[in-house]
Amino acid sequence: MELFDVIDTQRSLRRFTDAPVSDDDIRRMLESARKAPSPTNRQPWAFLVIRDPEKRRAIAEIYKKSWGFAKQVYGDPDKATDAAERVMLVDTDRMAEAIDEAPVFINCMLDRSLLGIMITPDLQTILEPSSVYGAVYSAIQNMLLSARALGLAATPTNLTRFFDHEVKPLFGIPDHVETISLVLLGHPVKANFGPPRRRPLDEIAFSEAWGKPLG
Repeated sequence: MELFDVIDTQRSLRRFTDAPVSDDDIRRMLESARKAPSPTNRQPWAFLVIRDPEKRRAIAEIYKKSWGFAKQVYGDPDKATDAAERVMLVDTDRMAEAIDEAPVFINCMLDRSLLGIMITPDLQTILEPSSVYGAVYSAIQNMLLSARALGLAATPTNLTRFFDHEVKPLFGIPDHVETISLVLLGHPVKANFGPPRRRPLDEIAFSEAWGKPLG
């Protein structure tokens, strides 16, 4: 696919078939991820590919618990007044019961031991968090765009991050590594890729001064 076609049609698809994802496709996505911009070239990311059904089910239970709290903030799908918001909430609510339908999880992580001068010696306080977390999210975006180019459904979620203390022991993740986002990956039940719902450009981009139209 052409680059701009990939960007313009990449969206989160939350329903997956049980068809396996090839090793070559996963490797292609991870190769894209590791080529993301990186502050001082520290490359602080790490990725854990999870296929085992029992481990995916364990993660699904953690996700379900986290969504139980988050739903109180995001809102009840039945009470949503905006149609687009309702669709998103309905799909997310359903996903809480079935995220392990995705045959592959990719846990995207931050390795604090790689941050050098951007973190205190005890690895507890990140001194430049916007750069550090931005690097990991740049890698994730590269991964999502690669999935789109390969015709795969990919959905990121941060909800399991709130129970990091439960996720990490499942996989032997060391203390200095924190989970950032879980990418659900598989072949889509329906390949309804297309332009995501976004605010128009003239509402978010200005020229020379705040509020001045691009022209």
